[in-house]
Amino acid sequence: MPDDLIPTTKTYEDVLDVIEEKDIPLFTAAAGDTIDLGSGAVLTVLGPVDPQAADNKNNTSLVTRLDFGESSFLFNGDQEKEMEKLLLQSGADLDCDMMTMGHHGSSTSSTQEYLDAVTPEYASISCGKGNKYNHPHKETIQKLEQMDVEYYRTDLSGNITFTSDGSSISVRTEKP
Repeated sequence: MPDDLIPTTKTYEDVLDVIEEKDIPLFTAAAGDTIDLGSGAVLTVLGPVDPQAADNKNNTSLVTRLDFGESSFLFNGDQEKEMEKLLLQSGADLDCDMMTMGHHGSSTSSTQEYLDAVTPEYASISCGKGNKYNHPHKETIQKLEQMDVEYYRTDLSGNITFTSDGSSISVRTEKP
């Protein structure tokens, strides 16, 4: 990965300091890695498929899939259209029940082709109220509505919690 794509924020540096102080084992996750979380839950790293192809930090975001019983969740990070395309081409199993929308619901991610492969029942959009980027973008909301996806936004609902018993998913929001 090019040096200019390695995070250098204060928060990132603080996390690295805690990892060192607490002697927490650290590894670099790569597409294809799986982590058994216990109780039948498995986290699979799907992307980035090719970190060397990333042209910005958003496209180095970790993309994971959580499977628990019959429930599945897709966590997209900030990946944009270019990485979605590589993920589609990789043959990864993207079909899921719930997904986090890439890049805060920006129009730079969540292409129709990608959403058609994911076919979520639920979606979560993490964005701040009145953010300067106007996330989520109206194009993203329109796609979700056309697909009849039940979506939740942190700018409107506060914290959003999705819970699964392995067969069904329930949703709880901080604000009604």
